[in-house]
Amino acid sequence: MKELTVFNTYKDIIAACPLFRGISQELLPDSLKFLKAQMKDYRRDELIVMLGEPFRYGILLLEGSIEGSFLNENYNKINMAHYTGGSLLGESLACAQVTNSPIQLRAITDITVLLLDLTVIYDTGAVKHSYQLKLSVNLIRAISEQNVFLSTKIRIFGQKSLRDKAVIYFESLPKRADGSFKLPFNKTALAEYMGVNRSALSRELGRMKEEGLLTASGDGFILHL
Repeated sequence: MKELTVFNTYKDIIAACPLFRGISQELLPDSLKFLKAQMKDYRRDELIVMLGEPFRYGILLLEGSIEGSFLNENYNKINMAHYTGGSLLGESLACAQVTNSPIQLRAITDITVLLLDLTVIYDTGAVKHSYQLKLSVNLIRAISEQNVFLSTKIRIFGQKSLRDKAVIYFESLPKRADGSFKLPFNKTALAEYMGVNRSALSRELGRMKEEGLLTASGDGFILHL
C-alpha cells in the first residue's frame, strides 16, 4: 500500500480515528506504515470476516457501512452494531489473534477499509518513535471503550421487559446539546441488536411515544424518564 496516497485521500477520517488521537498529521503516514496498513475494498453484502475464521487485523472503516453480528444458541442472527466511516473495529480480537472469530462482519454498502496489524504495537522491542507509544495508549483506550459497549450489551440482554431493554440502549447513545439522540439502526436492525421481535419492538416504541416517554426531536429522539 502507498501510505502517502491513502493518507492524502482519507487524511481527515484517519486523523479522527481514536487510534491516531494526538498523533500529528505529518506522522500519520509513518504510523500507517508501522501498522503495516493495507487498503481493501469490499462490495455490498460481501463478508469481511466470517464466523469461525481467524481475526487477524484491526479494521478502520474509511467509507461505507459495516454490520457486526453473531449467532445465538438457536442459530438466529443477533445484530451487534452498525459501523460507519471512521469506525475502528475488532481491535480486541485482532490483538488476541483469535483463531475462531465469534463475530461476523458484513459490508452493508460498498466499503473501503484499512487493515491494521495491531500486534506490532505491543512488541516492545520495536518501539523507536514517540507515535508508537501514543498508539499503545490509544489502543488501550479503544479496547476499554469496547468493553463498556459490551457491558451495555450484556445489560440489555439481561432485562426481562422490552421497554427496559430499549431504555438502557437509548441511555447509552451519545446525546446532542438538546439531550436528543439519533438511532444508528433502522427498526429491523435495532430489533436484531436487542434480540427481540421487530413487531413487538414497534408496538413498545409506539406505547412509549403515546405515554410521552419518547418524543421526536429533529432527526432524533428524546427520552423522558
